[in-house]
Amino acid sequence: TYYRRHKPSALLQILLISVATAGLIILVSVLDAIPLRANVSYLTRFSRVTPIGEMLDPTVVAQILTNPAVEAVIPDNGLMISLPSLLGTDTQHLFGVSQQDAQVLMQHANVRLKEGRMFEPRSNEILLSEEIARALDLEIGSEIEKEIDPDYYEAISAPLVLVGILEGNPETNQGPSVRMGFISSEYLNSHELYAPRPTSILVIAKEGFKADVDELLETTISSNYIEVETFGLIVAFLKMARIGVYVIFGVVNSIVAVAVSFVVGIVNRIAITNRLSEIGLLHALGRGKNHLIRRLTMETAILAGIGWIIGLALALFVMSWIKNTLFHNLGMELNVFNLSPLCFVIPIPIIVVTLAFLSIRKIFSNLDAVAIIERGKLSMEESQGRQTTKRSYAKPLSSITFSMRHRRRAVLLILSTALMVLSITFPVFLLSALTSAMKPYLNYLQDISVIYSTSQTELAPGIVTQIKNHPAVAQMVPTIPIGVRMVLPPGGSTDARIFGASESDIPLLLGSFGLQLQEGRMPQTGSNEMVLSSAVAVNRGLHIGDVIGGETDTGNSLIEDNIPVEMEIVGILSPDIPWEGFASYEYLNAHELTLSRNRLWIIIPHEGQKG
Repeated sequence: TYYRRHKPSALLQILLISVATAGLIILVSVLDAIPLRANVSYLTRFSRVTPIGEMLDPTVVAQILTNPAVEAVIPDNGLMISLPSLLGTDTQHLFGVSQQDAQVLMQHANVRLKEGRMFEPRSNEILLSEEIARALDLEIGSEIEKEIDPDYYEAISAPLVLVGILEGNPETNQGPSVRMGFISSEYLNSHELYAPRPTSILVIAKEGFKADVDELLETTISSNYIEVETFGLIVAFLKMARIGVYVIFGVVNSIVAVAVSFVVGIVNRIAITNRLSEIGLLHALGRGKNHLIRRLTMETAILAGIGWIIGLALALFVMSWIKNTLFHNLGMELNVFNLSPLCFVIPIPIIVVTLAFLSIRKIFSNLDAVAIIERGKLSMEESQGRQTTKRSYAKPLSSITFSMRHRRRAVLLILSTALMVLSITFPVFLLSALTSAMKPYLNYLQDISVIYSTSQTELAPGIVTQIKNHPAVAQMVPTIPIGVRMVLPPGGSTDARIFGASESDIPLLLGSFGLQLQEGRMPQTGSNEMVLSSAVAVNRGLHIGDVIGGETDTGNSLIEDNIPVEMEIVGILSPDIPWEGFASYEYLNAHELTLSRNRLWIIIPHEGQKG
């Protein structure tokens, strides 16, 4: 009867709770699906070991081959392409293997040809999973190349043709489908634009020994001179990524729950005020206060439950639509029945009912049935205790007058509105702050430009000469880039570039970047010394004399530096921005772990000629 008599109030409460519930479930589910990393799901079937330098140590390869848990080791000299994703682009590795090895990997990954054929040896033909082909809008016969789309095919210097599309074998494949791509290793090794290429190895474990092989690679084999990719390491990464998502939206969830509870509480107070006569009559007929409190609380609980269930249904409907449209087109997967987001919405009805109960109990603390029936007020004492106002208002209908006369209601309205706005803007502000904090990473490009080769070969001498001879170019400096990781709260990070430059070129770069030596000295030629911006040093807690990189890395992925060799800090630069540093070009060019890195050429324009 209450719901039929008070439809607007009941529908408003249901709507508030259902929209908040559906919104949070959809938001958390979509963001929780982004780190699933289907592009590396092949690691559930085999592992990958990549050299930091030019090639793997033969003793490391022999140690893996002789392990009794290893079934096969397959060389891989593949390359990377990019795929569209909800957060911009994601990378996908194409395995550079022989045709025979490709068939072995397909068998272990439980994938098969859906259409087309296998690639021919020494040809520019490739195979792609149907998810990859769909995300890139490719079909049999399509060509991919850097000139076609540099955003997705930056590393594709010569055209590649799609001749086969792969699919998961429905009879044996379980869980998320495996994204894979193959290209002929012989073709990459023989083509002038791709060779020479570093070679990784793919480690296939015997049946039932995958965990043992991963443990071998992660403990015995792993070092700062090789990169190990295993299923266990990916799970650890996903766990950390999910914790970050859960922490952020746990805060958002709490704010939303409290905000919705405040709004529902205000609606409840208005509804109870309109029902004072009914409540007073029930109390006068013998219904106790506790009984009435439970009854009104139960009314709110039923509305909260209905709204929560409708929110769940709405979330399932919307997520199914997202899965079959947006995620399907991007080749991504969304688990509609993921139970994790439920943990974020269960508190909403609980907090709503709890606050409603406390509010109702406070209203009933001065319940006087006779006063309610005769005067329409909670109690005689309340009316007698109030003093009549002696002040009149020039604008009795203004919002300021209302707020002054009804301070408590005005505070509740303002607070609930503020919480609702905060719950919506908090994730945006947080992510915007994280993005803004990364701007100094690219700050150096305001005054100079850079160019480098995306293939494993050096930049063509003709291109270098052409740029040097341009009238707007003052100087062109070769450098070897390494990087120091900057930690950005609450859980992000980015690299600060460290340029390996000759001793004669460093003063020129300092002037171009607007930097100067604050303390210490500059790195000596041929030494493992480096200087850092003061902001980088403060962020990482580094001082002159500290050693980073190489075997000194902590193993924490958030602060894992892109420095395969040990470097000693001998100087601090000012000002804080840009986030840059310098090391000896001669040292990096001679060390086996960094000499194979492509040169990054810094182009310094004449004054006023940057554009």
